[in-house]
Amino acid sequence: QGGPMLPYRDAVPPSHAGKRGRGVLCSPTETPFPLPAPGRGAGGPMLPRRDAVPPSRAGKRGRGSYAPPPGCRSPFPPRDAGAGEGGGRCAVVGDLKVSRQPVRGVIVSGHLDSWDLGTGASDDAAGVAVAMETAQLMQQLHLRPRRTLRVIAWIDEENLGRGHVAYAKAHAAEIGNHVAAIESDLGASHPMGFRAKISAEATVRLQPVLDVLQPAGSNLIVLSSDSPEADIEPFANQGVPAFGLLQDGRTYFNYHHTAADTLDKIIPRELRENATAMAVMGYALAAMPDPLPR
Repeated sequence: QGGPMLPYRDAVPPSHAGKRGRGVLCSPTETPFPLPAPGRGAGGPMLPRRDAVPPSRAGKRGRGSYAPPPGCRSPFPPRDAGAGEGGGRCAVVGDLKVSRQPVRGVIVSGHLDSWDLGTGASDDAAGVAVAMETAQLMQQLHLRPRRTLRVIAWIDEENLGRGHVAYAKAHAAEIGNHVAAIESDLGASHPMGFRAKISAEATVRLQPVLDVLQPAGSNLIVLSSDSPEADIEPFANQGVPAFGLLQDGRTYFNYHHTAADTLDKIIPRELRENATAMAVMGYALAAMPDPLPR
């Protein structure tokens, strides 16, 4: 907006700026709403758009092109979020085991970490809650699938993904025992279906499941050539059928990665709809006689 721009590879993260005698550039967030504090982007602080100063106006305030707007000082000191032994690498894992094929399993998941300054209600506490409720619903309804349901609350998704990297490394010899992986990481609005990295044959096999989800309006399958979510990428890359809940994302970025991403933004009815969609798909994948083809 009126000022010079750098290729992404040439940009200097704020954590390194101080070491080079530079200030910190605060760029605008994607939300149009006034927020009480800066958000944080992929490498530095971000401001609501109404508070951001275009570079073309910075000179009128006696600043250089990259001077921050009034009151914008980086609250993010240089650090490695995973520093220290085991830092940023632990995921929370719980199994709902069965007797018929206990070593084979379906992953249902969300990620536990969130951005600085916010509680991360929609990104991604809601995803963790939905995954946990999937297991709870199976228990409550006395459902006994053929395969184990594994609930995972991933860690470090927002930084370098060391949680899923460590899990994939620790379970490398067992990748074949994972028959599917699901993650919810697009908020908590109404689920329209799933993004999926699956084969055409698998799509046909899932039609009865989609028929069950149709009355709830959660029966879309959008095929993807890449992993539908970040934390299940190691499984998708190995051919494991991978699914990401496909929520109505029209309001997701209103509070995304800001301090305003709090529980009051979550609509309980829509959160229940997400849990229902994941539970139906999770149970179907864990209960079908033969796993989906890879």
